Amino acid sequence: MLVNIKFRLGGETVNVQAKEGETILDIRRRVEIARYLECACEGALACATCHVVVDPAFYLKTIEVDPISDDEKDLLDLAEGLSETSRLSCQIKIKRSMEGMTLIIPK
Repeated sequence: MLVNIKFRLGGETVNVQAKEGETILDIRRRVEIARYLECACEGALACATCHVVVDPAFYLKTIEVDPISDDEKDLLDLAEGLSETSRLSCQIKIKRSMEGMTLIIPK
């Protein structure tokens, strides 16, 4: 099943259809958002370059699917533009319940 999500990149919004089970890293590999979302460690949970701010209405849905690990919390402490709804995008797996979710990519 395809799930519609949005990336907000400064003043630009990119609409994406994601497959259930994909991570945001998977989406980055096939959609032109790479210049905004670096993902330097390619999902190895070793950096914070894939930091995103999740729309507060969907934040708990990301936690229910993939709880934040201690390693992710430690890395998020290094991220610029940290928010209460920040996540590392490589740790978010798309689920049907995320239909319409917006992810903000900090500068």
